[in-house]
Amino acid sequence: MARSGEPNAECQSVLNCPWDKTDMSAGDYESGDYFMRSRKHRDKPSLWDSFQDPPSKKTSGSDADWKKLQFCLKLFKLCIYLLVFAVVLATSVFAKVAYLYMAGNTGGTGPRVQVCSKYLLRHGQVEAVPSELDQIAWVWALIFAFAAPELFTFLRALRICMFKRELRPSGLEVGLVTLFELLHVVGLALLTFTVLPALDVTRGAILGGCVCFVPALLNLLTGTRVHWRSADSLVLGISILALVAQGSVFLLWPSLSNSLEVQLLAIPLLLISFRWWENFANTHEAIAYIIRTIRCTRSRYHTYLYLAPLKVLVFAGMGFILHGQEFVAYFSRFRDAFRPHLITLVQSGGDLDALISAQANLSIAAPPLRTLFTVQSSSNAVFYALAAQVGAAYLCHIFGKFACKIKIQKFSYALPLSLAGPASICLATFLAQLRASDPCSLHGLLPDYLSLQALGQSVEEMGQKCLDYALWLWPLWWLAQVWTCLHIWQPHNDRNAPTEKLFVCPWKGARLGCQCWDGFSSDLTAPRDPVVALAADINASRDILEEDKVPQLIVCATMWHETEDEMMEFLKSIVRLDEDQCARRMA
Repeated sequence: MARSGEPNAECQSVLNCPWDKTDMSAGDYESGDYFMRSRKHRDKPSLWDSFQDPPSKKTSGSDADWKKLQFCLKLFKLCIYLLVFAVVLATSVFAKVAYLYMAGNTGGTGPRVQVCSKYLLRHGQVEAVPSELDQIAWVWALIFAFAAPELFTFLRALRICMFKRELRPSGLEVGLVTLFELLHVVGLALLTFTVLPALDVTRGAILGGCVCFVPALLNLLTGTRVHWRSADSLVLGISILALVAQGSVFLLWPSLSNSLEVQLLAIPLLLISFRWWENFANTHEAIAYIIRTIRCTRSRYHTYLYLAPLKVLVFAGMGFILHGQEFVAYFSRFRDAFRPHLITLVQSGGDLDALISAQANLSIAAPPLRTLFTVQSSSNAVFYALAAQVGAAYLCHIFGKFACKIKIQKFSYALPLSLAGPASICLATFLAQLRASDPCSLHGLLPDYLSLQALGQSVEEMGQKCLDYALWLWPLWWLAQVWTCLHIWQPHNDRNAPTEKLFVCPWKGARLGCQCWDGFSSDLTAPRDPVVALAADINASRDILEEDKVPQLIVCATMWHETEDEMMEFLKSIVRLDEDQCARRMA
């Protein structure tokens, strides 16, 4: 026990406290410095709980060039937009013009081809007599051009059926798809081998925008793709006008022509338009419900596995029948047709039809028509035209699918497809009129005995025929086609979506210039399970827009003994993620 007056151990420890050594003079108490220092000491946070805001380090490398990199990325995206737009437009137009060129050389009642020859100035105009071997070669070229996309479809269907498990379609779906596909093939063969050879390339190109009658009708019956609630009457009126405009060509051109091929124009145009019925299904009408009920399976590749070869056989058989030659001749003279052969050139002014009849039937005496000379055909002309048409159609499909997958289809896919019709009309008319006004033009591009059939030999004649055939109505037909195919301007596909969700048909070829077959298959026309279809119909009534689907990204990180730099980089990564999603949302 401590003695009185002596501090104990506890008091001794208190006396040895740090503040006991502080100079606590009266001035410090009076000035308040003591209390300020004590408060500052108490308010100072612990070292582990302190947040430091150090100055940013001097950026280097990619961080220093981030603005330049962003500019380069934007420039690169712009170049991709323009490149895909240009390729889709150019290849689509070139494929259509090449198809018209091939169909026009199969024969028909069109004007004879004026030939640029060395005898032109001495003997007047020289014209080429159509050769049967040459026509057989062009018929086979058209069949091969039709078969190319069907071959790609068959190979794709074979690969998927062999290496993927897909449900087999029902018998009703197989029958319906086969029926409409064969109707389309029959109509395309009628148009290719009967109508197009009897027309000039200008009217042939215009017909590419007149094959949307059935889609326009379905668009009117099942509801238009554009849902403007405040303008339903306006939308309905425009849809009716589009249907009338598409159907007007059925009556207008046959009434203005004496040709039997043109008078039967409504049949091929109507049959061709049956193919794109699936693009125009809707959730609100009974017709669309029947269509969705039929297509309840997941894939139709089992159907196309045998339908693609069947379509080629039907198209080839229709071509042989409609062209008019003996059926055996197309096979017995196949090799001779693709070899160099003689082309007869005659002086204009005589009866060329009588000479053709005399060549076909040796018992008929040839009329007194002086033959100037013969030239050898170009063995590569058919191959070049076929390769150009197939290659252009292939590139159009590939770049179009690329545009849809990266979601730039409004500018780089829908716009060039809409402009392809007017562009092909202008290009075909320009080339045909250029060759008609001067037979020696395009000498290095086209053989002298082949040409595009022009609307008129001069500008005045072309203008008069535009009035006679009411060609001034073609902008209305084109606008009706654009209105009917508005669904290609309103895609609902995801990024990098498979081909089955992008297009109704697995493969397409640019033959006629209608963007109906290039349309997107919406969620309503895509093959679905019945339960999924019912759930989608229920959700569709809740007005859930595509913009309402906001993805959510959750980032989790575990930090254990991280350094200051590592934690700072982690925080920067979070900020960059937020900046990236904000930029994507604003874009």
